[in-house]
Amino acid sequence: MKKSFRLAALLMALVLLLGLVPAMAQDAGTETEQTQETPADETTQTAAAEDADEILATLDGEPIMKSDCESFINYYSSSYSLTYAEAVDNLLFQKVIQKLITELGFDQFTDEEMVEINAKAQTDWDDAIASYVDYFLSEDTDEARAAVQQQAIDYYASYGYSLNTCVDNYKFEKAYERFKNYLVDASIITDDDVA
Repeated sequence: MKKSFRLAALLMALVLLLGLVPAMAQDAGTETEQTQETPADETTQTAAAEDADEILATLDGEPIMKSDCESFINYYSSSYSLTYAEAVDNLLFQKVIQKLITELGFDQFTDEEMVEINAKAQTDWDDAIASYVDYFLSEDTDEARAAVQQQAIDYYASYGYSLNTCVDNYKFEKAYERFKNYLVDASIITDDDVA
C-alpha cells in the first residue's frame, strides 16, 4: 500500500510538472495581454501605476504577481538572463513542488534542524555583508562601517535577498531533498515488486 501511494505521488508530480506548468504559462501570457491598457488621462495613469503589480498566473487560487517575477528575475540576474515567461514557469514549478512537499509533511523541522538552518543562513548572510563591506569600505571607522553595512543590506534587498530569504532557501533545500529522496525511494523496483 505504501509503495502504491508513493508511485501515485510520483506519477502525480510528473503529470503536474509536465502538463500543468506549460498550460499555466500559456494562461499567464494570455492574462498579461488582456490586462495591458493605455491610460487616458493623469488620474488613470496614477491608478495604473498603483495597479502595476498585476496577476500573471494563478495556481489553486494563489496568484503569481508581476512583482514576484521581478524579484525572482532580480535574485537570479547575476547568473541568468530570465524573461517573465521563464520566471512564471519557475515560480509555478516551485509552487507545485512546495504544495506536494507541504502535503507530504516534508517542510516540518525539528528544533535541532531549525537551529542548524538558522546558523547556516546567518553565516551566509554575515559573509555576504562582510564581502560587500570589505570591497566598498574606504575608511575604517565605526560610522563608515555602519553606513556601508546598511548599503549592503539595501543592495541585497534590491535583489530580493535578506536573512529571511537565506532561512527560507535552506528550509526549502532541506524539504526538497526529503521530497527527492521520497520520489527516488518510490521509483526503486525490487524483485518482490516484480514477482
